[in-house]
Amino acid sequence: MTEFEIASIVISSISATATFCAVLVALWQSHVPYKKKLKLKSTTINEFGIDAFGHQVTNAIQKIQIKVLNVGHQDLEITSWGIYVSKNLQLNILNLNNASSSYLVATGKSINLCVPLSTLANNVIGYKDQINDAAKIRFFVQTNYGKTYLTKTNYRFSDFLN
Repeated sequence: MTEFEIASIVISSISATATFCAVLVALWQSHVPYKKKLKLKSTTINEFGIDAFGHQVTNAIQKIQIKVLNVGHQDLEITSWGIYVSKNLQLNILNLNNASSSYLVATGKSINLCVPLSTLANNVIGYKDQINDAAKIRFFVQTNYGKTYLTKTNYRFSDFLN
């Protein structure tokens, strides 16, 4: 074999490998524009009102806030959200100020969903016999594509059921 033939074989091998890698990348990237994913994070917040002079005018209301961040490549609509007890029992939270009870989360944007702890306690107590007291409270968010996302809080059901 001459040097020219060896160089030709090496170059052909490199070319074939590069083409194969390019095909793999193209196949992988074809689904990226359709990626749908939310990230959820729960925190406890204290909310109170202040007047024009900066004085507190209402007592603080403790709430659980669920931050919903759209990290996918498509806008998603939240069709329902609430407390996730088990696969067979979810307690939906309806916002009476929003007639459709759905929220649009644009790509790269986030929204905050809040529920007062007092409201949470009042609604959970009615399902006392169906709830594991030691379990942490989890919230769910369901999208218009039918996917359900979950997040845990620092609270347990026993904090409200006793």
